Amino acid sequence: MIKHIKYSVTFPSNNITLTGDHTLEPGITAVVGENGNGKSFGLCEFPRYMLYGKKALRGPAPDYKNLEGLMVFTIRGEEYTVERNPKFEKLTGPDGAIIAVGAEAINTAVPRLMGYGLDVFDVVNAALQKQ
Repeated sequence: MIKHIKYSVTFPSNNITLTGDHTLEPGITAVVGENGNGKSFGLCEFPRYMLYGKKALRGPAPDYKNLEGLMVFTIRGEEYTVERNPKFEKLTGPDGAIIAVGAEAINTAVPRLMGYGLDVFDVVNAALQKQ
């Protein structure tokens, strides 16, 4: 379960900036807003990226070169935090110990913790626009 997400990105291709800082509570959550406000990015694309890295992005990687994010989530009752920004990426575990540093290390650790990869995540956890 995702508990908290915080992100900031400006897309150089269209100069749109999206930011968010949201705490999600257990239960039903509805997100509403005008088109282009970042609903799909913040709740679908961003968590995919935080868990699985650049291969989870919908657009070209250069569009996300200044993406900064933090996500707190639970797996089997244990809380984890992943931080990604252009200069540093880190995954910490329930006791605050660092599990992985760097994109490749995180991209390897998360599927091991989750028990599945991006392909299964998309089927069981996320509905992407136009799919």
